[in-house]
Order: sequence, then C-alpha cells, then structure tokens
Amino acid sequence: MKQPNKIEKKWFTLNKIIFLISISIILALIINMNSKPRKCRFNTRTLDKIVKVASVLPLEQAFENITKELEINYPGLIHDDLDWVFINSGGFMGAAKLLYASLTEYVLFFGSAIGTSGHSGRYWGVIIDWPFAGEFWQWEENTIHKKVFRKGDMILHKEWAATGYRLQNGTWMLEHGSGFVPSFMPFAFADSFFSTLDFISLWRNIYAYSIQLSRAYFNSNYSNYVDCYED
Repeated sequence: MKQPNKIEKKWFTLNKIIFLISISIILALIINMNSKPRKCRFNTRTLDKIVKVASVLPLEQAFENITKELEINYPGLIHDDLDWVFINSGGFMGAAKLLYASLTEYVLFFGSAIGTSGHSGRYWGVIIDWPFAGEFWQWEENTIHKKVFRKGDMILHKEWAATGYRLQNGTWMLEHGSGFVPSFMPFAFADSFFSTLDFISLWRNIYAYSIQLSRAYFNSNYSNYVDCYED
C-alpha cells in the first residue's frame, strides 16, 4: 500500500487545523448570539438617536447626516464607498447600501423609491429598522390590523418572527441586524435564483458583503463590543 508522502501529510494536517478553527469560530458565534445581553459593535439606542435627529431633514441631507454621525460614533467601522444594490426577497424589491458587515452584525441603508411589499423572512437574529423618510407598514402574525411606523420610529423584527410589510413610495431607513448573518442569506438571495434571475445584483450583494466582512475582520477588537441594547 502506498504511504502518504510529506506533502499529503502536511495538507491533511492543515485541513484539520482549518476545520478546528472553523468549529471554534462557529461555537464562539453561537455563544455570543445566545449570551444575555447580546454583544454588538453598534448600540441600537445610539442608532435610534442618530436617526431621530436626521428624520426632520431633507432626504439627501438625512443620508449625509446619518453617515457622518455613524462615522463619528464608530470611527473606522463605517465605509460609505460601496454602491447601492437592488435586492429581491420575499416578494419585495428594494435597494440597499451596506455600511458595515461582519459574521454577527450589519448596518445598512434600505428603501424603495416606488414602494414595495412582501414577507419579512424568519431569521436567526434580531433586525431593527429606523425610517427617516416615508412610511412603513407592518402586519404581525395572528393579528388582523397593521402597525404604521413613520419617520423617527423604531421597528423591531424579533428573532424567528415573520411579518408582512409594505414600504410606501420614497421610504428609506437605517437597518441594524445582529445574529448569524450568513444564515440570513438564503432568504435574501432566493428570489434571485427562483424569480428574477438577476445574477448581476446577486453578485453585487455578495461582493459588497465580502468587502465589508474583510474590513470588519481586520478591525475586530472584542474589547470594543457593547451590549446591543444598553442605555
């Protein structure tokens, strides 16, 4: 029987190391996501204050003000150089501009110039939206009435919960998600495979996430994490 050579042994050892590191990272993520309170780079109360101030401004100025305040409060984390990208999922169509992304958290602008509606999806994580233009309708499970959110309001999407929602014409908002972000992607990208076949937008979304993920990796410092919902 042929004995494995030194190169094959080294390759096998390298594969084991990569496997063990991957398992360790996944376990660390699970522990962090199930810790009480959950740890984040961004504090949602700070984000809420930033959007409330900007919600009284004209649209273009609101975008600029929110971005500037995010850069001041979270130096080195926010990158505003990526393009807006169409995203289709759950029946809705919108546009997103990714400002920050890691394996457990993201911050982005999202909205629609012409209005849209659809299914929210169910996620292994918590998503919060803050409209600063337009109006957001939310229809929760086991209810027969909608909730209406306007500029400056905070919209909570609970873990594993699903809602129907509608963005009125010209609705734009800041969104923060915390959880295992890669688990959000099957829902986010499903319509690209089975409905729109818009693989260009799919690639642009994957590219944007990959760029922001690499930036977050090289700027990771666990001492800078805070409780997601602390005052």
